[in-house]
Amino acid sequence: MGLIGKKVVETVCSVSDDEFKIYVGEKAYKYMPTREKVKNGKWASFSFPVLIFGPLWAAYRKMWWAVAAYVVAYLFFFSAGNGLFYWLFCVMAAIGFPARYVEHACKKIQKLKGQESDPVRLRETLTREGGTSKTAVVVLLLILLAAAVVAIANDEGAGDLFASTSVVVPTCDSRSGIATARQAFEGGPMSKVVAIKLFDIEETKEVSFDEERNIRICNGTAMTNAGRVRVKYTFSGRENGEYWVEIKELFK
Repeated sequence: MGLIGKKVVETVCSVSDDEFKIYVGEKAYKYMPTREKVKNGKWASFSFPVLIFGPLWAAYRKMWWAVAAYVVAYLFFFSAGNGLFYWLFCVMAAIGFPARYVEHACKKIQKLKGQESDPVRLRETLTREGGTSKTAVVVLLLILLAAAVVAIANDEGAGDLFASTSVVVPTCDSRSGIATARQAFEGGPMSKVVAIKLFDIEETKEVSFDEERNIRICNGTAMTNAGRVRVKYTFSGRENGEYWVEIKELFK
């Protein structure tokens, strides 16, 4: 029987060509060769429209389970960094989904035939339930567009957040810079060991600033209870938005 199960073949054979054409609707003739292959238990041939349009083709043909399969495959493979496996799935879908559409259509027809015995009403039901849906394609396109916008916005937001964590270190003569240098001085050996008390830092001067590494080196005169002390203090930025300062005595 090949790659198509016996039960599927029986289902497809139980549907007449006329019923199949009514359900499929416009361009049903394109699926007749595939239908004949399925009747013989063979897999369908490769379909370029399925490969190119993928989930849009599935939505157009009202194959909601196929649309879901594309979404799951994308989330499982492509978004996880395994793009090659996603495209492999798309190729396999282009080979197998046309036959699955024939199976899908015939199962729906068989079900509707069991619910409606009147030939006229059955024809109307097949036309209504089958065919194609341009609305579904538009809705799916809008969903994909919205998802793309959200993804881009999230990437930009993440970029802004990362940028906000890279705080430029303070200038040598700024209040925050001097205050931070004083804290470092008071926590260093000159204050704790020698018991030197710092009052203020004057005559500040920038020695260098490495913008790429976010490091600024400053010189200044520390006004202490032991007199004037020349100091060098260095600000170094960190990725978490903080920075640290190191202060050393140069000479008295």
